[in-house]
Amino acid sequence: MAKLDQNKGSKLQSFFFIIVVPFIFAITVVLIILTIRGVDVFDYAGKIGNKIPGISNVVTTSNEADHARKTQQLESSLTSSQDKVAKLKQEVDGKQAEIDELNQQVEKLKSELDSANESKKEKSSTIKEVAKSFQEMDEKSAAPIIEKMDKNLAIQVLEKVPSEQRGKILGEMNPDSAASITNSLLAGNSQ
Repeated sequence: MAKLDQNKGSKLQSFFFIIVVPFIFAITVVLIILTIRGVDVFDYAGKIGNKIPGISNVVTTSNEADHARKTQQLESSLTSSQDKVAKLKQEVDGKQAEIDELNQQVEKLKSELDSANESKKEKSSTIKEVAKSFQEMDEKSAAPIIEKMDKNLAIQVLEKVPSEQRGKILGEMNPDSAASITNSLLAGNSQ
């Protein structure tokens, strides 16, 4: 029995040394020669491996690896771009809210300005009517009334009165009051 095991061992060794080792050596030499000649043996083997049904799942070609790598890079780039777009959308929304708020302020200021202009027109109209009343009055009656009025209002009224009538009214006023109003009238005209 020991002899039988030795025969099996020696047959296996013989097969290995006679067939397997020379086959591996031959394949190595062929690979070296083909590589020196410029043939991409592994790429070619991958293409052939992809055509064989069971092996195609295991073997990946360099094109497939490049494709997988590029796909992964593009997916990461897409994710990065989507993050940037989301941040920019948030900024746009914030800026739009700010613009809306500023537009509301502009509308409020416009309405205040319109209201102020309307009030100014009404005041101007009232001043014109008062000035017309003073034109029709006797200067002796008008002078004491203008002296007792607010100085700014008196100046506005006298600006609307014709200069001849204005002079007569100022002539009937207290000299200090008349001088003060005249100075203010001249200062207003020089501006």
